[in-house]
Amino acid sequence: MHTQSLRVKTNMSSTFEQHLEQIVADLYGYTNHCDFAVVRDFILDKIVEQNNLLTTTCKVESVNFGSRALGIQNYDSDYDVLILLEFPSYEDIIVRPDQHRPGMVHLDFKNMSFNSFTEDTLLYNRWYLKREEVQTLMQCILMNAHGRTLTGRHYDNYTLLYHRKPNCHTITAESKRHVFSIDFVPAIKIHFDGCDWEGVPKFSPGPKRSNGCTFMMSAIKSEIHFFNKSGQNIKDALLLLRALCQAKDLPKIRNYHLVSLALNLVASEDFEDYSLEDIFLGVRINRL
Repeated sequence: MHTQSLRVKTNMSSTFEQHLEQIVADLYGYTNHCDFAVVRDFILDKIVEQNNLLTTTCKVESVNFGSRALGIQNYDSDYDVLILLEFPSYEDIIVRPDQHRPGMVHLDFKNMSFNSFTEDTLLYNRWYLKREEVQTLMQCILMNAHGRTLTGRHYDNYTLLYHRKPNCHTITAESKRHVFSIDFVPAIKIHFDGCDWEGVPKFSPGPKRSNGCTFMMSAIKSEIHFFNKSGQNIKDALLLLRALCQAKDLPKIRNYHLVSLALNLVASEDFEDYSLEDIFLGVRINRL
């Protein structure tokens, strides 16, 4: 961690910091649309939880994540919802790090109890969970929302549209006055190294024989909790850095990269002494 160059803040804000504060005030978008929860809960309660095959295979939990859950949304931020699948005795899933793909794992069910659907459809050679089959299961469920209609809090009549993307499933809600989208991302609840994690089905380049079983290790629930306890300066700095990446056309620097950098900085001993300017310049100079 490169924290040596971060300047301890003084009692008086610098001119540069004042400019940062003015910029970030213009970047923040609105809070959640009043009908986001209506659409989200309809999908979860009326579509996902009503699928008997899914609910007899695993428990289902939802987690809001992404920029809005972190409180760093701008005007065009979409909504992100994790659909967390907990298999019976999930602690017995053997999490095997992929030696060729850093951050990726394979989920071995050989010590698990599971139903016939899991055995016949979701597992490769009765052991490894198949990434694409998890996505296909979620697609088959969420496609049932396509064309459905519902009424918002202020009597807007929404039509729902489904679209499959590489790593998520997008539900777009359209009414005469509003349009917004929710990305639903499936994940597997796992236990590794003494902690609960999420395994997100995601492709990663590497040896062909194992590329159908890759899952990305994530700690989304813990990161949201830790991040939201870290103060406003870290949120402001992250929003500024994201805007900088967009202005400089750096699409490969994703939101989760910036969040990881920010969390590393929060863990430093003297983080409480850092100003907005310190955090913004420290992360930008030392990491980006």
